[in-house]
Amino acid sequence: MWRLIVLALISNSTALTVYGQIKKQFTVEKTQPCERVDLKLRAKTGNCFIRASNNDDVLNIYSNQDLEEYAHSFSNEVKDNTCSINLSLEQESQLGVSQKISYQVFGSEERPSDKFWKVYLSETTPYALDLDYGLGNANIDLSGMSISKLKIHTGSADVNISYSTGIENKIEMDTFYVKGGYGFVKCPPTESGSLQSGSSRCRLR
Repeated sequence: MWRLIVLALISNSTALTVYGQIKKQFTVEKTQPCERVDLKLRAKTGNCFIRASNNDDVLNIYSNQDLEEYAHSFSNEVKDNTCSINLSLEQESQLGVSQKISYQVFGSEERPSDKFWKVYLSETTPYALDLDYGLGNANIDLSGMSISKLKIHTGSADVNISYSTGIENKIEMDTFYVKGGYGFVKCPPTESGSLQSGSSRCRLR
């Protein structure tokens, strides 16, 4: 049985009400053997960071927001040793698509949101990632992880994919697919010219 723990750390003390404090929002614990995780993550706005963690939790999310500041939906299913997680983070934003493009091209007094989510994945479990970003920025650090599939859909978000420590994918990635809108996508170069050697495919549309 998978368990979703939603943690909203709320305190009346002045020190804990300072805007920008990082708080744990979600934890998905691995409570039974699982050979693979299918993670679908949608972030409508804001800044999202993904990287490996050294614990066995398959998902930990931290933010500088309080849980009640944004809408979210969650579902999970375990079938045939595959654990599927679907999480949507719907941060409210006054910065529309036309405003984001105007800010990128012409500059603007209103800067994009400084609110963020930090997403940590396990180093010990293979993942198939399906990521959907609307506005904002996404930094995906794949160092030390086992990613079999990586699909990214981006509207106006800027996406940076990297191996910051130089440690590349632990397993062969058979699919790498990116569908972009107005944002830019930066991929790390490899000897094969794609994200991972072998039969992987890097497509930018």
